[in-house]
Amino acid sequence: MINKEPFYLSDKQRLILGCSTYGLIPPSSKDIFEDIEISNLYLDYVTDFLYKNKMTNLFVFNCESMGLFDILPDNFRQFVISSKEEMITNYIRINKEIVRVTEKCINMGFDIAFLKGISISELVYKDNPWARYFGDIDLLVNERQADSLFNLLVDELGYKCDVCEQEKYIYKTMFQHYAPINKDGIWVEIHQRITQKDDGYSIDTKKLLDEKVTMDIDGVKIPVLSVENILLNQCYHMFQHEYRETRYMLKLPADIFNFLINQKIDWARFIGIVKDMGLEFPVCYSLYNTNWLYYKYFGVNAVPDGIIESLKPEDFELRKDYIVSRHLFTNGPIGVWEEEYDERIFTDLKVTRNKLCKYAFIHFTEEAWKNECKRYGIDYKDVYTFTPKIWVDLGRL
Repeated sequence: MINKEPFYLSDKQRLILGCSTYGLIPPSSKDIFEDIEISNLYLDYVTDFLYKNKMTNLFVFNCESMGLFDILPDNFRQFVISSKEEMITNYIRINKEIVRVTEKCINMGFDIAFLKGISISELVYKDNPWARYFGDIDLLVNERQADSLFNLLVDELGYKCDVCEQEKYIYKTMFQHYAPINKDGIWVEIHQRITQKDDGYSIDTKKLLDEKVTMDIDGVKIPVLSVENILLNQCYHMFQHEYRETRYMLKLPADIFNFLINQKIDWARFIGIVKDMGLEFPVCYSLYNTNWLYYKYFGVNAVPDGIIESLKPEDFELRKDYIVSRHLFTNGPIGVWEEEYDERIFTDLKVTRNKLCKYAFIHFTEEAWKNECKRYGIDYKDVYTFTPKIWVDLGRL
């Protein structure tokens, strides 16, 4: 990390960080907001940031639970009320689809577990599961059954896949999930693995499925990961997006923070799982940065003393601020962040990202993609959804 002037969140950004939490700030406590003059312009910034981070639902919940209605303009208060109705409707719609998919899969003997969204919503947000936005369904399956499950959802449950056969093959061969499929605006990703091909780290999918548990939704037992394995998956998910892809989203540490303060973790078991799979650095990266962020602004340690230290590799301090190429073909450092972690979360990093990543991603990995496609007997096309050209078109480079 290069020394520079200390960064500190503005009052707007502190409001956003406060509203990213579920259960941290009691409804009666508005002390961090009492001096803020709320205007429509101010709220435009807040809601735009939260929308891009897919956290509008939690903001709407906190507007009620933290008593923010008292300081909101009338027109915005009405927006919050109508938004909540839409969010609850969307949550119910996705839940019904999860129940439908579960009943079909279990009846046909598929070994599955739902990841991320549904389990976090139900376990953490409990009486208000709609407050945790999730727009798609992530479904982990025994790798030997992945082809059959994909075909079941497409052939019998009405899902559609918009990519060509060659691209479908690349997805299932190189990535951790099959090509996304869609039905009436609900997207599903079938995960045959948690980590990508040639990742450098490996998560034992069979172990995760063997240790799965169930939660009751509308009288149906929905298979999900155990509490410790949910945390493991979330830590790796955050590591993959941030460390590997330089994509910083507040939703990632917020999910981990809210999970930690609202769930009882068997830390001895969790540490054992992490060490058995050799995941000390990815997990330590996510726990360390999550804890650092919320402790700096709210003085809360979500991770008990000693846990991070017990997982911290000897070279952690050296590596934690590396910028690495954003692709599975190169994981070596190409720079070091000048920005502290909170600044990375709250600042547009495109200039820094482009300067340091564009050459490595466009030139090196385009050639790597061509070689990989050639190895599998597939023609390389720059219109595949994961190629450098598409990432540029999407504004990610």
